[in-house]
Amino acid sequence: MIKQLAICAEIEEAVSRVYFCLAEQLPAESELRLIWEEMARDELEHARLLRFAQRFDPDKTYAGYHIAEDEARRLLLDVQETFDLVQMKTLSEREAVMVLLKLEEDFMRVHLHLAVECLDPTMQETFNRLGKADEIHVARLKEYSLRS
Repeated sequence: MIKQLAICAEIEEAVSRVYFCLAEQLPAESELRLIWEEMARDELEHARLLRFAQRFDPDKTYAGYHIAEDEARRLLLDVQETFDLVQMKTLSEREAVMVLLKLEEDFMRVHLHLAVECLDPTMQETFNRLGKADEIHVARLKEYSLRS
């Protein structure tokens, strides 16, 4: 489980890079740029929380739900591919929003499962916070997609 949490922290850092890259492509006062920058900072905080979660003994912390390493690696590859597309500017703004929406929904699902399965109250709260933050990201992305 520690290895999977490390991969999840990498995913959050990679998503942060995607958001920062998207932000850099927009004018400084753009509403979407401000959204991307805020979400990028949120993702860095998520990575910090996941690195904190690695300190806990998995056998004493998580009941039944475990992130499959191959699922975590697939998500990481998806994010890295998205970053490459954003960096090369081959995704439209709308396409980027839709890809990130799917990724955030996947993260939300994983974080909320972990919150339910945690035996340690501190880790339950940590994964609850991550799930709620993902839920906010999903709502913001959906709201923006309806306007654009």
